[in-house]
Amino acid sequence: MWTMSQVLCGIFLVSLSILDIRYRQVPLWFLLTGGVFVVLSALVESPENTGLMIAGGVVGGIFLFISKITREAFGYGDSILIVILGAFLGMWNMFYLLILAFSLSGIFAICGMMLRKFARRTAFPFIPFLTLAYLGVILL
Repeated sequence: MWTMSQVLCGIFLVSLSILDIRYRQVPLWFLLTGGVFVVLSALVESPENTGLMIAGGVVGGIFLFISKITREAFGYGDSILIVILGAFLGMWNMFYLLILAFSLSGIFAICGMMLRKFARRTAFPFIPFLTLAYLGVILL
């Protein structure tokens, strides 16, 4: 069953995907404002999952560290969104989401390389893959 917070999170992710595709970056204020709203709505709807929400946020913290040490090869916006989604979905659903998102982006990259549209170092927006993976996780 879809809850209001899941629908709001989906709308938030679609908005971020459009910005990421169009501008290759997302405004930090929009990311944080939407993230706070989504996480607060999840806390109101299911406060018993607070431990899993914290653990999911920690998973995102690992990606912030990765962004730092790779000098933003994996963008800070992507990492901040993973923190938000981790806190929203909880640790286990976040693991499923990440596996699916990285699988989808890998397939996309392989197809782009096979069609000779991408080189090995070609960068592309990752938030759309997080959005698709989110839809996959909440629908299953």
